[in-house]
Amino acid sequence: MSLIKDVFPNAQIVLDKFHIVNLIGRALLKTRIEIMKNFSTSSIEYKRLKRYWKLIQKDSSKLDIIHFSKWTHFSKWKSTSDVVNETIAIDDNLKKTYEVYQILLSDIRCENSKGLREHLTLFKDTVSEQMKVAINTLLEYFEYVENTLSTNITNGPLEGTNNLIKSIKRIAFGYRSFYNFRNRVFIIKNLMKPIKNYQAAI
Repeated sequence: MSLIKDVFPNAQIVLDKFHIVNLIGRALLKTRIEIMKNFSTSSIEYKRLKRYWKLIQKDSSKLDIIHFSKWTHFSKWKSTSDVVNETIAIDDNLKKTYEVYQILLSDIRCENSKGLREHLTLFKDTVSEQMKVAINTLLEYFEYVENTLSTNITNGPLEGTNNLIKSIKRIAFGYRSFYNFRNRVFIIKNLMKPIKNYQAAI
């Protein structure tokens, strides 16, 4: 960022929403793992925290509160919202951190920069140490976070392409030829048509 300011002094720095959400998401993830260490691996609390971590990370507005079903490690039928609420209720610090996480997610989703600043300042001393670090980071760079919420600019497509390239490289166990590697990326991205009935020279 310091280099950008030197080279492009009039530029407005915009952070990607994905990375902002990922920052607070990792903080919640680390908090959950830290809480899990307080329980025996055979305990029901530990098993619930380990099994339903994806639901805990999920935006609460997308959790089902109407439909009930049978869940592992629960004796009664529950909705996804019930599963999360009962799982995080075992620890006050985890519960509070989860609630703050959901508030921050809502502010980011609604592009409410004013509310986000207020909530970051209000809750920074009431959450886990992991979330506190994330909140302090957001406050330190809030000028750029504010720019993010006021624009639709995103590097999501670029991140997706990078992930695709890494996946191609991984499943192919590497390429001897860079050009074959590049061509496969182009073909999968529909930027190049494969030659039909092509026979490689021996």
